[in-house]
Amino acid sequence: MLIKNTVCKDAFGGSLRESEKSDFTIMGIPFDAKTTYRSGTAKGPDAVRDISTVRSISSFTEQGIDLYEDTVIVDAGNIDFSGNNEDHIGLIEDHTREIIERGSIPVTIGGDHSITYPVVRAVRKKYSGLNIVWIDAHPDIYDEYEGDKYSHACPLSRIMELGGIANIIQGGIRATNRDLIKKQKENGIKVFGSNDFEKANGLCLEGPTYLSMDIDVLDPGFAPGVGTPVPGGISTRQLLNFIHTFNLQIIGFDLVEVNPEYDHASITAAAAAKIVMETIARVINIRNLKN
Repeated sequence: MLIKNTVCKDAFGGSLRESEKSDFTIMGIPFDAKTTYRSGTAKGPDAVRDISTVRSISSFTEQGIDLYEDTVIVDAGNIDFSGNNEDHIGLIEDHTREIIERGSIPVTIGGDHSITYPVVRAVRKKYSGLNIVWIDAHPDIYDEYEGDKYSHACPLSRIMELGGIANIIQGGIRATNRDLIKKQKENGIKVFGSNDFEKANGLCLEGPTYLSMDIDVLDPGFAPGVGTPVPGGISTRQLLNFIHTFNLQIIGFDLVEVNPEYDHASITAAAAAKIVMETIARVINIRNLKN
């Protein structure tokens, strides 16, 4: 079940509605049992919500879209794991599927990056020829990490095993090794590193696309509150420029790995809220351009 009492109507600049039908559904996944360094990302969803209630944030985005007036966004709350993480994959997949079946785009806030696998597993059952765009400091394609094939270092490998993936694009990668680079090449994964991330601006892919964004793609100066910080990352503005220019048919997206335990002055959570809102606005603008 979802915990509804985590929802604040003032979150995301007051853009949320109470509605049975919606264009976008926010779902929090307070799960960090698959982290490999610093835990705390289970508190990420509520930290992002909390900082997005401040009066300086409104529903009007940089792209001229008012998220309250121009679309319908609901917040379904957080998944309730009730202290039992054994079937976390099934729970996440089931709740994601419910959102999709209602005709809404799932907007998932983590939690560690392992949660993306069950979300995509649900999405993949509706969409074939799915593109994956993975924005992250890490490639997350270990077959297993420290004996765990469902670690947050492995979700893209599990997604690749689902089959039916048309294209995989990775951006912001800077923490890798020779074996992972070889695996990327063998699987035809296009990679934009932190040093040439701007080349991803204007990214255009045919067909349904799932976008996954790990907040640690940002340099720790812009996002200190993460589990595995990696110096040399991109700026918040660089990521926003990418979001404002991509031409993708987004059918779902997530923002993961916000760790409030290490987030001085809520810098990371504030960036995450901004990124979520601007991504929704970009999806709306692309739809408007096509209509």
